[in-house]
Amino acid sequence: MSAGGVSVRCPHCGATFGVVPAPAPPTQWIPCPQCRAAVPVVLPRDPPPLFSWEIYPGLYPTYIPPRPPRLRRRRATGYVLMVSLVACAALVGTFGYLGVAAQQPATYTVSGGVYDPAGSPVVDAQVVLTNEANQSTPVLTGSAGTFSFTGVPVGGVLLNATKPGYAFTAVLILLSTVYVSTGAATGIVITLNSASSSNGTIILTTPFADRADPRGVLERFVTDLWSVAGLLLLVVIVDAVAILRTLRSTRPLMGVAAGFGSLLAPLPIALFNVEVAVPIPSLVTVAVAALGGFAVGIGLMEMVQSGAPTAPG
Repeated sequence: MSAGGVSVRCPHCGATFGVVPAPAPPTQWIPCPQCRAAVPVVLPRDPPPLFSWEIYPGLYPTYIPPRPPRLRRRRATGYVLMVSLVACAALVGTFGYLGVAAQQPATYTVSGGVYDPAGSPVVDAQVVLTNEANQSTPVLTGSAGTFSFTGVPVGGVLLNATKPGYAFTAVLILLSTVYVSTGAATGIVITLNSASSSNGTIILTTPFADRADPRGVLERFVTDLWSVAGLLLLVVIVDAVAILRTLRSTRPLMGVAAGFGSLLAPLPIALFNVEVAVPIPSLVTVAVAALGGFAVGIGLMEMVQSGAPTAPG
């Protein structure tokens, strides 16, 4: 028996083993290495040699006999992590599928109107649509200031509106089968300000573009979706290993580590700003983080209330 150790006899199976209790609390629960039952251990109040309360119960007459925990914390941690694992696996599949679906061929009608700051339509303004293939198509606005393009493929689309006497206004949007950055490809409003052509306005309606260039916007969007799926896959792997270790081990450390892993589930969403495109799956990562926090709380509670098992001696 090491210094500070206590000899414990399991009241369920009769096995005797040694533990090194934590400094607090006075009553601790130590898993029996043979039957896995929770065995109560009371810290000695007098110098050794002393034994646990179940051998000499009269030694502690003022103590109320402790009750075993109603909740098996180690198994509860495993169940919580299992739910987190299933949720993360579903998110990995969802983001991976969205990355594939976003590239599926489709055509759109892009339409809207060009107006001045007062809200009046600007007639005969030229609107040039440039797609990801760098193909440009010009049209002139009608009497109501409206314009329309048909057969526009998926990808980044740049709309550049100009008219003599007005500063240009460029609007970059993203069209895909899972996300349209303006909410809809129709009803786009472009405002032309009366100024020199050198004071133009560039509007980026999607976080997946950092300049007024439609090329590569769809590729970045798909890459970000797959990056989120890859990072969440790491959480799935950590949770899977931790579940096995938590259910087989008497120590809660792996459950705490996996819980911290689940707490990081929303981090990929924040890094790649995909919540604007897929809000519902992004909210699920918050639920996964809550499960991870629950597992961390249970694991830390068990670590505080449990001593360190040692080899029988």
